[in-house]
Order: sequence, then structure tokens, then C-alpha cells
Amino acid sequence: GTCIPIEVIEKILHMYRNCIVIVDEAFMDLSRICRSAFNLVEEYKNIVILRSLTKTFAVPGLRIGFLYTSNTKLLYKIEVFRQPWNVNSIADYVFSRALTDYRNNLNEFLEHSKSVIETERQFLEHSFSELGLHFYKSYAPFILVRFHNDVKNIQHFLERFKIWIRDASSFQFLTRYHGRISVRLREDNEKLINALRIILKEKVYGEAQ
Repeated sequence: GTCIPIEVIEKILHMYRNCIVIVDEAFMDLSRICRSAFNLVEEYKNIVILRSLTKTFAVPGLRIGFLYTSNTKLLYKIEVFRQPWNVNSIADYVFSRALTDYRNNLNEFLEHSKSVIETERQFLEHSFSELGLHFYKSYAPFILVRFHNDVKNIQHFLERFKIWIRDASSFQFLTRYHGRISVRLREDNEKLINALRIILKEKVYGEAQ
């Protein structure tokens, strides 16, 4: 959930002109802090930007996004391997309607989403601090947390409260103590914090090594 400054991205593009640099902007529409690298595309042929409409409109069951680059040779190579029906008809219909019928309200919707996410992320960060949990600064609608023991144990006990979090132990450079928590609305966030408070009070797991 971190942001890489545009200046750093441009420096990387300049230093490694013979390499393709992929910039993941899946959550860009939901962040007030991060800046898009779109303006670098025309100048640098070695940048590829990935965007996800699924994240923007909060419909994880409908997978759709796009790739943005000025590298026509790369686009041709991708097209060769692209599946002929890579967007299903339901996603096609839903997003076509969303981007046409509601385009006048799109900016208002995104600004409201950013405001809610920022407020609730701050609430979770403050709550994690009170609980003594280490977390990593995020600008996306999720937070990476380092628990005091195996995240699988945390998942197991949270399931009692019908709460599910992401096991991040398989992510590169992370450990079995790391979990990713989505930023949701206040009712759900309070439910999570109350559940974690109970788990910590019961001392259902030990200290991390």
C-alpha cells in the first residue's frame, strides 16, 4: 500500500531504458496521496501501467482492468498471447454502464470513496497502535500488520467472529507473522478491533521470535 514518488519512477525509467518497468496502479483511484505515472508514458517507451476498475468500483467478482503504454511493439506481443474472450459479458455490461450512465457522478463517487477510506484507515491505524500491533504505513484500502505470532492462528480465532483476513506470509520478504487487513466501513472495522482485543486479552498466542 505504499507510494513510489514520480521522481523515483522517472529516475528508474531513465537508468534502465532497456528494461520494461511495470507500475501497479490498481488502487490509484482510491488514494489522495499517490500520483499517477500516466504523464511519463509518452516520454518513456519502457513503462507499463496497470489499472484495475475492479478495485475502483469495489466489485471483486467482476475482473476487469487495462494496461497503458506507448510501446507498440510490446502491445503487439501481448496481443499475440491475449485470450480472445478475456472479459466476460457481465463485466462488460456492468462497467460499460458505469462509465457511461454514471460518468457525471464518477468524480464525486471517487472523492467520497477516498474520504471514507482515509478516515477508516486512520481509525484502524490508531486502534492497532492502542493494541500494540505493528503496522506499515499504507495509502491504499488495506493495511499490512505484523502480529505477535503465526497469522494462521489469528485467522483461526477471527473466524469465530466471522472475520477473515489475508495471510501475507507467502508475499516476498514477509513472514508467517504478517497479515493484510482490508479497510472497511466503521461497523466492520469496530467489529475487527473488538475481536482482536478479545484475542489479545485471552492471550491465545505467544510472542513472535
